[in-house]
Amino acid sequence: MVVEGYGAPRQAEVTRTGSKGSFRSLADIALLDHRALMRASIALWAVLIVAGCRNAQRPEIERVEMRRSGWSSIDVSINSAGVVNYRLSKPYPNGKTGTVHITHDQFTEFVDSLEVYRAKAEPYRDESAVRFVKAECPPKLWTTDQGAMYIRWFGPQYDAHFLMDFGCDVDRNAIRNRQMRQKFERLPLPHD
Repeated sequence: MVVEGYGAPRQAEVTRTGSKGSFRSLADIALLDHRALMRASIALWAVLIVAGCRNAQRPEIERVEMRRSGWSSIDVSINSAGVVNYRLSKPYPNGKTGTVHITHDQFTEFVDSLEVYRAKAEPYRDESAVRFVKAECPPKLWTTDQGAMYIRWFGPQYDAHFLMDFGCDVDRNAIRNRQMRQKFERLPLPHD
């Protein structure tokens, strides 16, 4: 018996000599402890699951910019510190600008409420912005003077945007459009 490290006993290796030199007998090689193998497998699966789920999480959002258009428009920028800057197109000709404040929790709650739209957002690129501008609704599904909502999310290494045209396929999108308007109306802004 050979003693190695920390005084733990270890069996001596058994070798056989053959025409190609010495080798260990397969019968003498100890198989891995089943429990140790299972622990390692479970740990590996846990790491893979956590790593796989990390990509599915929402990216960190530091700022949201929105534009609601229609007969009049309002531009809003909300940051994670709770600063809400806005610009209304009314009263004409110069409009009205201002700043209000919300808590960080209110910012987080508002960003969470927009998640359904962010999940459908596209990374911001010149090509995607041009596609939004040129996008057409099928003529039979178009209703004029309904306005639109443009949303853009910013974060560390994240920039995505989404456009919802309230006049395109009004019947099919009625619930979505109403919910978006309600979320926007909850912001502490002067509304026209």
